Amino acid sequence: MNSVLITVVALFVLIILLLRIQRSRPLLQYLFFIRHSLLVGLILVGLAPVALYLLPNMGQNLFVIDTIWGIGLVTALAVIASWVVMFTMLLTIRSAPRVMLDIYRPVHAPRWLPKWVIRQRAWFFALLTLPILIAVYVHSDHVDQSWVTRIATVPPWVQNAGYGAQWMQAVQAAPAWSRAVGLAVGIAPAWLLLRVAILLRSWLSPSLDRIRAALASWLRPLLGPLPVSIQNAYSDQNVRSFRHDEAAGFFILTLVIYFLGFIFLRPDAPRFSVPALSYFLLMLILLGWLLPGLSLILDRWRVPTLFVLLALSYIFWGVANLSGYPTGHVYNVVDPPTDALRRPTQPLTPERVYQLWSQRHPVAQYPVMTVVTVSGGGISSATWSSQVLTGLQKQLGASFSDSILFFSTVSGGSVGVLNFVDAYRQGQPPADDLDAIVTQASTESLSPTIWGIVYPDLWRFFLSNPVIWNPTHDRGWALEQAWANRLHHPDATLLDWGRDVEDGLRPLVLFNSSIVETGERMLLTPAQAESNQQSARWPTRYFLDMYAGRDLPVTTAARLSATFPYVSPIARPAFDGQPIEPNGVRLADGGYFDNHGTVTAIEWLQQILPLAKADKRNKILVLEIRLYDFLPRTPPENGFQPNWTNTFIGPLSTLLGTWGTTQVQRATVEWSLLQEAHPDVQIQKVAFFPRPKPRCTVEDDPTCGEELLDPATVPLSWQLSPGQIEFLQESWKERSTAERQKVAACLQRGACGPMQSIFQAE
Repeated sequence: MNSVLITVVALFVLIILLLRIQRSRPLLQYLFFIRHSLLVGLILVGLAPVALYLLPNMGQNLFVIDTIWGIGLVTALAVIASWVVMFTMLLTIRSAPRVMLDIYRPVHAPRWLPKWVIRQRAWFFALLTLPILIAVYVHSDHVDQSWVTRIATVPPWVQNAGYGAQWMQAVQAAPAWSRAVGLAVGIAPAWLLLRVAILLRSWLSPSLDRIRAALASWLRPLLGPLPVSIQNAYSDQNVRSFRHDEAAGFFILTLVIYFLGFIFLRPDAPRFSVPALSYFLLMLILLGWLLPGLSLILDRWRVPTLFVLLALSYIFWGVANLSGYPTGHVYNVVDPPTDALRRPTQPLTPERVYQLWSQRHPVAQYPVMTVVTVSGGGISSATWSSQVLTGLQKQLGASFSDSILFFSTVSGGSVGVLNFVDAYRQGQPPADDLDAIVTQASTESLSPTIWGIVYPDLWRFFLSNPVIWNPTHDRGWALEQAWANRLHHPDATLLDWGRDVEDGLRPLVLFNSSIVETGERMLLTPAQAESNQQSARWPTRYFLDMYAGRDLPVTTAARLSATFPYVSPIARPAFDGQPIEPNGVRLADGGYFDNHGTVTAIEWLQQILPLAKADKRNKILVLEIRLYDFLPRTPPENGFQPNWTNTFIGPLSTLLGTWGTTQVQRATVEWSLLQEAHPDVQIQKVAFFPRPKPRCTVEDDPTCGEELLDPATVPLSWQLSPGQIEFLQESWKERSTAERQKVAACLQRGACGPMQSIFQAE
């Protein structure tokens, strides 16, 4: 209640203050004129707090940078963005009176403001970047130190001067101030750029005046349709600083840098990589020049800038639709491999997949059949699943990889399994590749994703799909290319993997996705449905059934399964750039339907178990790889905190809260029903989930309980910090011993424990 009262009083005081200022000068009008510059400034100030405190799952690792040059690039772009705010704000304030027919009096700097502040205004505006720079400094705590080794040897001239010991002390302390060096690396070129611009303006003033006069005479006919007030404001030759032609020049320079990024940073052929945050700042600089320039013209007629941009976007999309160009996001399906067309084969139904596996794994040698479900959770799930799978492979070898019948994967878990199964050679991943699999899965893909947002998706929003670029290129495609660059077989398709399943070279993978139009599951897999499944009332959709005669790259299948909301786009299929009609449904993240892959696994086991029991195979090991333990949630200790926002977000909060718990309870019931339906089969479930390091021990504190991972702190974007990767590795090595022992006992000795059904008495 006290906070509400303070807020109300503060707002009342602010309104009174604004009204008093408004009486003497048009403050509110000028605030409106510079609204876009203020917006860019607010984004610079608010980006870090919002990302770190309101959206930590998605935004906290945006500020994790692992190189000094990366920190320097982000620093330079942030400082330049703050100067764009300064330039456009002062330019708009100077030009607004003339554009608006001198309705409003010009605004000048207050008399009480010291002149040295005005002279150093660039650095005062640079203070807008402090939240970003502090966030980068704090979170980039694992900066690459390879450069330190190059200065570890004391130069002879330093040794001769008697400062060898001091030099080595500085080298030993280098890791502590590497981040500060990165900040300096960014501030120095930004400062040099500012000084060079000022000096060039001074030295080349006569030449620039002639160029400006020529440009003004050239622009007069182009500006003819505009009012004279706007023409004069844009071509005034008497202004010495903060000119429109200078702003136009800087905007063109920014465009050149922007398009160079499109050419040299493409995810399918990257020349080098830059931090994800740098893409965002570059787009902010570009919009910081563009929006104030547009609004200065449109405000003359009281036309909202946003309305014009949305109207243009709507018109371009409408024209594209009428012209037959594909609009919206699409993913590319391909023709089946030539050998797959020549080679006669039966559909990979659940029964056939089991029969193929059972022929190579007789019950006497392989009494236990393993099924793996992997839940979603972005790059955290991808890293954790690859860590668990490679860890079990190191521990158990072929006894683990040979026992796997199929994977049921969702979202980020699909990426971890993609890297694991891609590494298979002759039925198992080579031991030499296991560490590389974890590295591949944990390598950041956030930079390519934001490249896709800043380039093809930004153009798509305003221009729909022009002929000049591939309609399949978007942020989802960029993410897919980043994954493909790390694989042994980046061009492999579902039918390629299906052929390997028939030959016993790799297990089957069922990538789960969700159909937007119907809410059904779509399985992106080499398998196909049985005839009785196709006639069921609630059939499971299979990609190869719905799009007969087509194929899909496995990287695309993993990307569609991991279509995390807004991070990756919901897309429909296209062949040679043209959408497939009429069955071209849109696919979204598999986690919408089932974030744990449980429904698919149970559905397949229900069809396979009769055959397994006929072979006297009565031991099933189910590995659940997920990020959290399935425990009931407890309400907050301080209870419900009433506020007016609950009136608006209450239904949404309830929807999000029940989405996860309903899936967990449904999975528990369905596993119990499966066990009840097959009491003569031993189904052992072993769940692997990361655990934090315990803060206490039972010996020290009898009330000490198990530490569990807080879902609010788990990164879901496509970047992990080195510390977060280390946490997942330590959790596997030090806090998963009991689960590893259960798996080893079941696979190596056949000592599989029974699953406790919820329908059985305790």
